[in-house]
Amino acid sequence: SLPSASASASFCCASTAPTVVGSNKSTTNIGTLTVTLTAAVPLNATLFIVAGWNNTSATSFSATDNLGTHNTYTQDSHINTTGETVSRLRSPITQALASGNTITITYPASSTVLKDATIFYVNGLITTSPLDSTAGTGTGNSATAAATTGATGSGNILVVGGVASATPG
Repeated sequence: SLPSASASASFCCASTAPTVVGSNKSTTNIGTLTVTLTAAVPLNATLFIVAGWNNTSATSFSATDNLGTHNTYTQDSHINTTGETVSRLRSPITQALASGNTITITYPASSTVLKDATIFYVNGLITTSPLDSTAGTGTGNSATAAATTGATGSGNILVVGGVASATPG
């Protein structure tokens, strides 16, 4: 099954296209995955983490960066179904991140199953109550799930989605 999750956020002003700044995957028997950033993330950007886990768990994911407690990562959506889980985390960047900084995602448990994450940022999103709506579902088979969000509260919406896969690739 390929669960999918999506969420929408509102823009405050001129925005930029999403910029991918890192990704990683692992089947090592640990409960974390560290992603080394390949580019800087500027102050006041909104950083997104889409993390997948080839296992089922209702337990939340979490994330931290190597700068300490300045940037706070919030889990906005978490979809689990038989076999896979996808989670989306977000942080308004209050301390800029440099290329080479790391973000560590903590998964629900240590396991040798596939863990993966992609990290990107967008400039121009509102930072006070930016989450407009969330939705998610799983198909229970190899078809990608479709998720429909509820009504949005703004005409300027960014939709962020993620898909978990059972195989590396």
